[in-house]
Amino acid sequence: MTGSCRLHISVWSSRRKATCRKTFRGQRQGQGHRRRISPSGSSHLARLPLLSVSHHSLFFKALQFFMCHICCSRLRCPPLRLPPVFVLLSLQDAFEVLAENYEFSEMEGPCLAFRRAASVLKSLPSAVESLRAAQDLPCLGEHTKAVMEEILRCGRSFEVEKILSDERFQTLKLFTSVFGVGPKTAEKWHRRGLRSFSEVLAEPSIHLNRMQQSGFLHYGDISRAVSKAEARAVGNIIDEAVRAITPDAMLTLTGGFRRGKEFGHDVDLIVTAAEPGREQNLLSEIIDSLKKQGILLFCEYQASTFDTTKLPSHRFEAMDHFAKCFLILRLEGSRVDEGLHSAEGDSRNWRAVRVDLVSPPADHFAFTLLGWTGSRQFERDLRRFARLERRMLLDNHALFDKTKKEFLTATTEKDIFDHLGLEYIEPWQRNA
Repeated sequence: MTGSCRLHISVWSSRRKATCRKTFRGQRQGQGHRRRISPSGSSHLARLPLLSVSHHSLFFKALQFFMCHICCSRLRCPPLRLPPVFVLLSLQDAFEVLAENYEFSEMEGPCLAFRRAASVLKSLPSAVESLRAAQDLPCLGEHTKAVMEEILRCGRSFEVEKILSDERFQTLKLFTSVFGVGPKTAEKWHRRGLRSFSEVLAEPSIHLNRMQQSGFLHYGDISRAVSKAEARAVGNIIDEAVRAITPDAMLTLTGGFRRGKEFGHDVDLIVTAAEPGREQNLLSEIIDSLKKQGILLFCEYQASTFDTTKLPSHRFEAMDHFAKCFLILRLEGSRVDEGLHSAEGDSRNWRAVRVDLVSPPADHFAFTLLGWTGSRQFERDLRRFARLERRMLLDNHALFDKTKKEFLTATTEKDIFDHLGLEYIEPWQRNA
């Protein structure tokens, strides 16, 4: 995201900035906190906020603006006027907020429309600063253009501001930040009148599953970004375990880190073996190895449900049917070349890191690599292109030519792009 499309605190006068920040800081310090009591030997959970919104940097920026605006009104200062270039959120951020709000309301169509529009903006070499510059951009519907026009003309979107200040959105945003809590669970908790982590944990009628328990227990760690150095360290740990099991196995780092990102929310890895069928038990053996090392904090294993007779799939599926496991690992600081990406004041020499492992058969590796590399919107659009422009069905498992009525083989991602008649797109170009 470009700096030209962000709210620049420096444009405020020093008097207004000091007064507003003092007021906002006082509001934050006045919030109550309860400490989560965790079992001995587990990572400590950062103090759980009774009020939810200050926990997220995005909302922090938004509320900082609102608090300052309220503060200035009470002091009868002149209204805060920002030129269009100094907006509360970038256009891309605004579209993401709208998309997430529609996702919480289970409105898939508008959600995908705003995510696609955000991806279009992300792919541009510079920020859009005028309606004329956006005139010929694809995937921008009437609603999208209206929001864009409002931000470019007024420097803000009242619709987005209303969403950000909405209690339901804030609560669902907070609850879904917990590992294992999806929009439906978050909505159920919200309808029961729960508004904070502390209230959820104190409610005797709520029975958290193992994933959610681990999500709360290690929230301070797994809600914090994972650095590329930490991802490499995790990869080395898994690779050592794999090599001890079968030397011919191949481990590949995927997800955002393969797309060149410096930080991510977890570490995605594909592991497969050259020997046909060997991948079926590979993950179980890796899990056993991690347990013996004493670094496995959580594990949920899902056996393969892959069935060639059910291919090709005619609908978009974010997840595939190969064997996979969702882990939380204890990563020691001594394993990370550049040191741990720790929270301020955290004196521990380790942190918890989320790791996702998938193990496809070797002859499906290229399709899995393409799917797990992402981004999610890139994959959606690539599959849409295959279906509409090439009459082919593409997913994490295979590529099916509906005209020839046959599956097309691929050993590399480039083979897949060749089948689609496209130039190969490097992973770092797939963030949009």
